[in-house]
Amino acid sequence: TAVLAHSVDIQNLLESQGCDVMRELQQNGYAVIDTNIKATREARNLLAASLVTKSSQDSQIRRDTTRFLDRRDAKLLELEYQYDILMGVASYMNERFDFHMEDWPFPPRAPATSACPLTNPKYVQAAEYRENEFYVAHR
Repeated sequence: TAVLAHSVDIQNLLESQGCDVMRELQQNGYAVIDTNIKATREARNLLAASLVTKSSQDSQIRRDTTRFLDRRDAKLLELEYQYDILMGVASYMNERFDFHMEDWPFPPRAPATSACPLTNPKYVQAAEYRENEFYVAHR
C-alpha cells in the first residue's frame, strides 16, 4: 500500500537522481538513491535523541551516528512517510520495469523472484551528521 499511496513521490525521487538507477542496478547489483525527504523539527529531535550508535568505521571515513529503523520505530519517531517512500522503491520498480533476467548478472535473492527481482532490507538506516557534514556515497 505504501507504493500505491506514494507512487508519484517515488517516481519523482527516481527521476531526480543524477544517474540512471536501472543501469546502476545492472552494473553493480545495487543503486544508491539520494533523497531529500525533509522531516519536521520534532521528528529530527526525536531521531537525534534515539541515535546512540557511532559507526564502527574509522572517524576519517565516517563520523555519523546511525540507527536501523523498522516501520514501528519510524512511526514512533514521526518518520513513517520517509520510511514508506524508501521501502516502496523496490515494489514501484518491480511493477514498472522489465528486468530481462536472462541479461541480469545478479540473480534475485529470496524472497525476490525472477518476476519481481528487487526486495527491501528489513530495516532502513537513519544517520545524523555534524554541521556541514553529509553522506558521501561509497560504492
